[in-house]
Amino acid sequence: MGRFRLVLGFLLAIAIAMFGVKNLHSVMVEYYFGKSEFPLFFILIATFTFGFFICWFAGLPESFRNKRHIKFLEKRISSLGGEIRRDEY
Repeated sequence: MGRFRLVLGFLLAIAIAMFGVKNLHSVMVEYYFGKSEFPLFFILIATFTFGFFICWFAGLPESFRNKRHIKFLEKRISSLGGEIRRDEY
């Protein structure tokens, strides 16, 4: 599985590099306080990265809740396991 992920990551990196080489022309970005020119590839990567981190941070509370619930259920299972063992004898 490790080699598969390595090869897949390598192929993805090559595809992203090829995409970047094809999209090197500059694009004007206007802010409220000024203007800047950046390569289109940089803007696309920055937008993707920003969106990824927004979604990741939005999912963190749910992840923490799930981990806490799993710990609660594991404790409950272990306590119920003790009751089952006492009932068997």
